[in-house]
Amino acid sequence: MKLAIAGALGAISVLLLWWARVKRRDRWRHVVADVAYDEVHYVDTSDGWRLALYRYRPAAEIAAETPILLCHGLGLNHRIFDLGRGRSLARWLRARGRDVWLVDLRTTHTARYTGQARPRGVAIEELVDRDARAALDRVVGLTGAASVDWLGFQLGGTVGAAVAGGRLGGRIRSLALFAAPFDLRVAPGLAVVRSTTRWLQRHGVIRLRAWCRRLAGTRLGARRLRDAMRSRSNLQADLAGALAYVAVEDIDAELLVSATVWAAADGAPRSTRGVDYRARASATARPLWLVAGTGDAIAPPASVAALAAAWGGDVTLRVVGANACEIAGRHDLASVEAVETATRWGHLDLIAGARAPDMVWYPVLAFLERLDDGALAAETWGT
Repeated sequence: MKLAIAGALGAISVLLLWWARVKRRDRWRHVVADVAYDEVHYVDTSDGWRLALYRYRPAAEIAAETPILLCHGLGLNHRIFDLGRGRSLARWLRARGRDVWLVDLRTTHTARYTGQARPRGVAIEELVDRDARAALDRVVGLTGAASVDWLGFQLGGTVGAAVAGGRLGGRIRSLALFAAPFDLRVAPGLAVVRSTTRWLQRHGVIRLRAWCRRLAGTRLGARRLRDAMRSRSNLQADLAGALAYVAVEDIDAELLVSATVWAAADGAPRSTRGVDYRARASATARPLWLVAGTGDAIAPPASVAALAAAWGGDVTLRVVGANACEIAGRHDLASVEAVETATRWGHLDLIAGARAPDMVWYPVLAFLERLDDGALAAETWGT
């Protein structure tokens, strides 16, 4: 009798686990399937990686001449810009006449290594000198454009700024960067990383993708993810769940450990060969637009402002969130915009928050339109 009861309970447990797994897949199936790219391309880097490039052709009759390249951050993929209808920066720009390209760097699950033995770890110069080059070559080659507008989130912004100050700078007309850290000393989110450096070096990869997909399968899990993102006020729980299910990637530990090394010095991102990317930024005069959230623990306004202070060309820093005026006033820059709100804006709020279109997307579009109209002086486009 006891064996029969135990067997029945075991069978019920298996059925419940199976049902939960099916429901988890069904919950976000519409988000996974809600993509309608006009083109998908695969590009090879010079060191053996194959990367995916996705394209949305402009929907408007009159299209802008300069294409946009969207570059994601660490622990994310291109879907951070394309979370579905009504919450996709990529499609929003497409609807306004922009030729939009999205890249998946070698840090994503879609990237494939075509060589014999896959290398362990990723260095930032590989993203700057190899991944960015492969993506820019393909976009410029297929569109015939002289350059692109680089829109980067988090690490994607840091990479874009480093590219603009290097040999590939001529391929970039302008940069609009969301939460792009450039002084790691003032990023409180790194405190946890510093305390786990040895563990990270031993394991190599933080398996975040599978964990987030499991949590996103339930409403409670989605709410917990939203709270972990520090976006209780600006990011809906369902959107946080969708983001976690389709846009989160495993994190390469070598890049995180590198960040702690940078923070221990002067905070500036550097290659393993010692190239200071913040110093390189002063050599470029490309127009730059930056946005930072007052509640961002990964890229706080002070970290983002370090890039603005070092930049060699026209630059605007936009600070959004509670106490934005007070925080913006700390930075002695020629152009600082403060947008005061009732709540603090976290890391992901800037790209996926409920008010992101009004507070961030439209200002980015206005910046690009000023370039199209020649409102920004042509001499600031020089290298």
